[in-house]
Amino acid sequence: KEFDRLPPCSFDGVIACYVLHLAIPEDDIMKLARVIKVGGILVANYYKNIGVERVSLILSHFGFSAQKVSNQERRFGSVYIYRKQTLFSPIG
Repeated sequence: KEFDRLPPCSFDGVIACYVLHLAIPEDDIMKLARVIKVGGILVANYYKNIGVERVSLILSHFGFSAQKVSNQERRFGSVYIYRKQTLFSPIG
């Protein structure tokens, strides 16, 4: 809800610690993506890799590339860095 109040491209980076596995609505991920500057990053860790594919696919549609930086799948999960490559214009 708070992302609605923030201007676009206002953050260089965001850390999402063990939240994106909770099936966050695509609209909310889009709002998060909107506030990150081009060249900015989103660092996210995923509990036992739950939601990685879904979130990575959504973010790729909004101009982000993904890099896996840590893999502790069995015990903890993985850490990814998403870098915003381009601005996006959602359709609709």
